[in-house]
Formats: sequence, structure tokens, C-alpha cells
Amino acid sequence: KIMAEGPFNTLLDHVVANGSGPVQDVFTSKHILVFLTKADVTSGATIIIETQAPDGTWHPVGYFHVINAGDAHTPIALCGAFSKLRATVTEYQDGTYTVTLLQKY
Repeated sequence: KIMAEGPFNTLLDHVVANGSGPVQDVFTSKHILVFLTKADVTSGATIIIETQAPDGTWHPVGYFHVINAGDAHTPIALCGAFSKLRATVTEYQDGTYTVTLLQKY
């Protein structure tokens, strides 16, 4: 069981297709955890956590390769100095995906 406290933001909310979620400003965060919640998965998808570079391009900093139902909640700890984050779904086959961001200041 994962216990966490702090402000939570949603990067993806019950997504069922390829695409990117909203951008979250995380510049003042010292510790960042990203949680994936998945449901109705048979074949899966890839969820990429990306950060925005100063030139505006997006670069991956974490991945969830979902290939079966497995655990309902999966965490990733992100290390580094980020200003903005977003989550992107690629290779979507099936399932519903929610990605939640926990920031500790």
C-alpha cells in the first residue's frame, strides 16, 4: 500500500486512446512521484512521462509499459530538475489509464 500526502494533479484522466494530457508546472517540486491506475487491460499501452526542455521540445523521463491487468496502481519516482511534466499514451491497444502526479515541496 502506497501512502502519500501533498498536492495531487492529474496528468491523464480515464484515457482510452493515444495522446497527451495537460501540462503541469512542477518547477518548485523537490520530490515527484507519478502513479498509474489502469483498468480493463488485456493488451495494454505505453504511458510516457515527459518533461519540456527550454526550447519547447518534450523528452521522456519515465515509462509505464502496460502489457496486462496486473497491479492496479504502479508508482514511478522521478529524479531531476523539471519545470513542466505531461503524460502521453502511445501504442494504445485497450484499457483505461489515469496518471496522477504527487509533488512534495
